[in-house]
Amino acid sequence: IYAKKMELFWAEFIVQKTTARYECLTKNNENVSPSNSDLEQSSTDLISLGLGLSLRSAIVQEVLGDIFNTDRFFETTAAALTYNRFSDTYRSETFSGPGFRADYGVHYRAYPNFHMGPRFSYNLALVKKPASAEGQTSTNRSLTLSWVTLGLDFSFYF
Repeated sequence: IYAKKMELFWAEFIVQKTTARYECLTKNNENVSPSNSDLEQSSTDLISLGLGLSLRSAIVQEVLGDIFNTDRFFETTAAALTYNRFSDTYRSETFSGPGFRADYGVHYRAYPNFHMGPRFSYNLALVKKPASAEGQTSTNRSLTLSWVTLGLDFSFYF
């Protein structure tokens, strides 16, 4: 994520690559092709590009301030619109389409130019493959992708 501080919020540009088992990102659409265990266990690649906004707040300081020193803690909430390209390696097909990403993180500002902390992300995307036959409906060639991530955020300020 690359972010630029604006007056009230941060504008974010997101580039994300995800590799996961098919069953972890989507449930098979039987209209695309029949499901089987090889498909469900196959590895897939997903590339997402997004633009969004992030807000910084200090609610954690108010909630936990009486327990310990929270002057260097803060949280971020973000939302972004994404464009996604999903590669189904089992069927050798590529799906693409719009999506949404929502993030929440609690961070510790260790230095003036560095913070770290846990970050939670929820992703949702509706992707379609190109029509392979005349009159093929969107339902027969689309997948709904949905996944959650939890990780550590290490950010540097320039």
